[in-house]
Amino acid sequence: EATSPIYRASRRLTTATTSSEVADAIMDSVAETGADGCVVVEFEYSPAGEPEALLYLGVWRRDREPQFQAGMRVPIAESPFPFEMVSTLWTVADVEQDEQLPQSARRIFETTEARALANIPLRTGGRVAGQVVVLRTTPGPFSDAALRLYEMLSDQAAVALERARLLEEAQRRATVLSTLYEIGRRISAALELDTTLNAIVESTAQLVQADRSIILLVDTEEKRLIKAVGYGYPPEPMAGFTYQQVEDGISGWVLREGTPTISENILTDPRNTGIALEVARKEGKGKSIVVAPLLVKGRAIGTLTAVRNVERPVFTTDELRLVTMFADQAAIAIENARLFEEMQRRAAQEHTIRDVVEKITGGFDVQTILQTTVKELSRVLGASDAYVELAPLSETMGASARPLEEGM
Repeated sequence: EATSPIYRASRRLTTATTSSEVADAIMDSVAETGADGCVVVEFEYSPAGEPEALLYLGVWRRDREPQFQAGMRVPIAESPFPFEMVSTLWTVADVEQDEQLPQSARRIFETTEARALANIPLRTGGRVAGQVVVLRTTPGPFSDAALRLYEMLSDQAAVALERARLLEEAQRRATVLSTLYEIGRRISAALELDTTLNAIVESTAQLVQADRSIILLVDTEEKRLIKAVGYGYPPEPMAGFTYQQVEDGISGWVLREGTPTISENILTDPRNTGIALEVARKEGKGKSIVVAPLLVKGRAIGTLTAVRNVERPVFTTDELRLVTMFADQAAIAIENARLFEEMQRRAAQEHTIRDVVEKITGGFDVQTILQTTVKELSRVLGASDAYVELAPLSETMGASARPLEEGM
């Protein structure tokens, strides 16, 4: 009875190359066992190896719209099952009668009219990679054929899911590296500072699909905000930015610590204080942000921040690494643009000096030279009045100093 569904499921899982294809194969196989619904979940782990979130890969209901949607990401603390429960295969013949089922899970499944449940762990590499929850709207035990299929899924689907995850990760890394290269080439080609900064904030939002982004350039020794440039912001907040606001906010924490960070909600993050917190409260919505320092030869010259609105998913550690990598590129581009503008300023100053000297030395008498000097000094310095005072060459010559004003 189960041979045909098991064969078809095994074949599809073997050829699946994406997590969504794995989820589709699982849900189609479960549907053949007479189930009324199925949820396929993948677990996300922190760098320390702790489960931190579950990602819904696929949701199917036979007779109604599903309560959850594929693509949803939920913190592990909000899972209806304690994490230790998902590591074994178990069934519940009747949700209303089973006393071992956690109340959190019971409430959720009662709202979905589920009466019988099966939990299928997806184990690979010594850890639980995901979970499949099968439900029926009528109570009663699951058949032996269904349980054999579920046991096969527990093994093969986990391998297929891990393979798809590694393949997707490799493709994602290749895409990211290509994007970083193109963005780096774009910002490196811009030599004017304002053009460079605008390209950086726009590229940051593109890189991590942020709603907004902002660069803050500061002088930490003089406690001075040099420039604030944003993408997705109206001009008023940028014009009103102050160094105190930077220092009070999470950007200030990043500048002091010299390390990048994620804030899941700036309204509740204890590092967001003072003026920065007041501004956030006036906007009235919490936001997830990722902030990376802009470092030049170990010295912080500012911060790069990406922002997501409250209804969007919070930033991940992978996205934090991306923004940090890009911030390193951006800092080099900013420093190059600064040096280029400084070279332009010096070249302009030298040209002005040469021009003034040529005009002054072009005169053939003292009066003309002095008048030209006064005129050129007024023009270059933007002064409304200028004069030259001649000191006596010697007491025996009897020459005395006298002012020579422009226009004489």
